[in-house]
Amino acid sequence: MNNNKIKVVDFMLNSVCNLDCPYCYGPNADDRIKLDLSLDNIYIVIDFLYKEGVESIVIAGGEPLLHPNIIEIVEYIYAYDIKIALQTNITRIDILKKVILKISWIGIPVDAISDDVNKILRTDEKYYTYILKAIQLVKDYRDNNNLKIKIGTVLTPYNINDNEINKIAHFINKIQPDLWKLYQVRPRGRAKNYYSSLYVSEKKIKKIEKKIRDDYPNLNLFTSFSYDSTKAYCIIDPDSMLLVPQLDNYIECGKLLENNIINKKNWEEMQKIISYDNYTQNIYKTFNNFKLYN
Repeated sequence: MNNNKIKVVDFMLNSVCNLDCPYCYGPNADDRIKLDLSLDNIYIVIDFLYKEGVESIVIAGGEPLLHPNIIEIVEYIYAYDIKIALQTNITRIDILKKVILKISWIGIPVDAISDDVNKILRTDEKYYTYILKAIQLVKDYRDNNNLKIKIGTVLTPYNINDNEINKIAHFINKIQPDLWKLYQVRPRGRAKNYYSSLYVSEKKIKKIEKKIRDDYPNLNLFTSFSYDSTKAYCIIDPDSMLLVPQLDNYIECGKLLENNIINKKNWEEMQKIISYDNYTQNIYKTFNNFKLYN
């Protein structure tokens, strides 16, 4: 099979979110909330992705568990035997319980342990309680249903001090996730407005990474710098706009769905823009057991 083929897609189902994280580079709710696809049109997009040979869909947002039809959407994707990764802020444990049997990977953000740091980074000082509830929920499914856990940590000046990062590393080591990914802040989306106050240099991040590896050699750890995401994602925005990330913005390739009809020309245009080396490396570092190619 030609390797220049999209096998994993990030589908931003909605722009609504119940948090206001300063480093978010997801869809802008002010611009896109009125343009989210209907359920029928989401089905049309999923049908197309299946026909194109997409094997894995990363469901994200916004906060995807706030989508009113998230259960139906997960079931629809699952019926196609497409692997599902759920990228969630894990605040809606009640909804997560209803879809967890259908997902292969869950992405759980752990950016702080302390209440004061969570208040800044997650805009909810009690966010750590959501983390604990989510970990407890996924534990049984991990053992019995082969659910994979990815932990994501965005490194900022607020959580890289020895006290906080040591707490985070100690906590994650107890979980032993399938993957822990450290992120440098991307200057896109809302994060662009706060970038100067959130930025941590590559040199500092590498120093932190080395210490974590030395202290916890059994952790499966990857680090993602802002440039690593350049042309490395295939994104479908809530209104079906096809996006390819640049360092500080997105290339818009046109909408996948126009007047309820798939625009395959725009899909093919996105495939021309993607850097397949960056794309495959990013997938490996993010969900490293996803099957990409036959």
